[in-house]
Amino acid sequence: MSRGAPRSARGRGTWIAAAALLAVWAPAMASVLDPPDPSPAVTRCAFAVEVDGFVRCGGPQALAELCGPSAPKAAIRPGDAIDSARACAGAPRGTSAWARMDPESLARLSQPTNLNEASVAELEGLPGVGPKTAAKIVDARPLAEVDDLLDVRGIGPKKLAAVRERVRVRWE
Repeated sequence: MSRGAPRSARGRGTWIAAAALLAVWAPAMASVLDPPDPSPAVTRCAFAVEVDGFVRCGGPQALAELCGPSAPKAAIRPGDAIDSARACAGAPRGTSAWARMDPESLARLSQPTNLNEASVAELEGLPGVGPKTAAKIVDARPLAEVDDLLDVRGIGPKKLAAVRERVRVRWE
């Protein structure tokens, strides 16, 4: 009298079922346990400033707001990166104490780029602008208006439309 399949056949069937289950389950779990790298989020911030390594949305907009009333009268621009101790001690704009945020941060925070002041690296952070086009923008300075980008070789209506919302020619 037999009680079903021999022990070795039952064991083999169990192993086959387990392997099939694992083949289906493992890829599904891999996507849960190891999700793809997220793309950098874009945050709209009308006036972002990096102060002492921390981004502050909404200000300060003047050095006096940061350092107190005895500070030199100087406007802080969107996208500025400031070392408060050195800037409050009188370090001028354009030094390491008062520079611009890195291009990736400017893009992520949707901060405007001033075409007449931006570095080549900052200009390269604009959509569709590489090193050669960035250098051509620098060579075309000063620009009176954003539409003057159309005079830069390599920039046409499509590329201008892609960068228009991210660029300025003067600080308001």
